[in-house]
Amino acid sequence: MDQVVSGLAVKAACSFPCKDCLGSNPNYCESCFLDTDLPFLQEGTCLAQCSEGMFLNETSNTCLPCNDNCLTCSEDPFNCLSCGLGDFIHLRGSECVVECGDGYINNPSDNICLPCREGCATCSKSTENCTSCITDSLTPLYYNYDCIDSCPAEVSVLKPDIFQCDSCSTDCETCSGEVNSCDSCVSFMRLDILARKCVEACKPN
Repeated sequence: MDQVVSGLAVKAACSFPCKDCLGSNPNYCESCFLDTDLPFLQEGTCLAQCSEGMFLNETSNTCLPCNDNCLTCSEDPFNCLSCGLGDFIHLRGSECVVECGDGYINNPSDNICLPCREGCATCSKSTENCTSCITDSLTPLYYNYDCIDSCPAEVSVLKPDIFQCDSCSTDCETCSGEVNSCDSCVSFMRLDILARKCVEACKPN
């Protein structure tokens, strides 16, 4: 057709904007014209963009549903962008989960699971605040909310069975072997060398 004539009637098997349609229903699209404002096929309808909870399959130009746990997704059904369906409210990477789990903390402002800093197996309140360490990492030992490669000399004792450094008891300035086995004492305490304990050297005040 190279010109439009007044009164011209166009007959087509499908209603616009369907390119192809269900034979018995001209309004139920099976494909859409790509060079229009409604190029994407979703459940028998041509749309300008996919609805929430759907993603665009660029190969077929079809809107397909996200995984049941995703509120929104992109490129494939399991690549979640946001969560909030039922109990699956936390976004961890590209999946929606009920709980963030070990190695993450929940950011309550947007329900995104934030990974603990490198070396932490678990953390609390912030990603830097370790509560346990990855034992096969370069910093396997837990000490004072941190993961380190060796226990601080003299002021802590290694507990190798639990990969943890324990601080000397409060009376000890330094210790070795056990946390209450003192090598030196804090101010106003004297060392009982035989017992390796700190005892009062002066009365209070």
